[in-house]
Amino acid sequence: MRRGASVAYWLLLTVLLLMPDPLGWIGPSRLPGTLASVVGVHFVLFGGLAVLVFAARWPRQVAPGLLLGLLAYALATETLQWWIPRRSVQWSDYLENVLGIAAGWCLYRIAQWRLGIAG
Repeated sequence: MRRGASVAYWLLLTVLLLMPDPLGWIGPSRLPGTLASVVGVHFVLFGGLAVLVFAARWPRQVAPGLLLGLLAYALATETLQWWIPRRSVQWSDYLENVLGIAAGWCLYRIAQWRLGIAG
């Protein structure tokens, strides 16, 4: 179940990151200004991805590559936006992607420690 949720969210995020108008597809024409300015959207999206991926409890041989894979994914999806109409590559998005992954990993590790889950 956890792995399925992780993969499903990762696929949805990929579609949203690589389509020309993701907000038009999910509803609003733009995000509320306060949400977008206080907490970066990419930070939240990639933080959620990291939590879901690490909580999926992949086999030990897969686990070490997950963090590097997430970081490569974050950099690749932002770079690919260069070739997508109405999308742009922004340094702030790169930063939010990476910081979101780091925060998600830290949040997962704290939850793991607090709940006494073996890693």
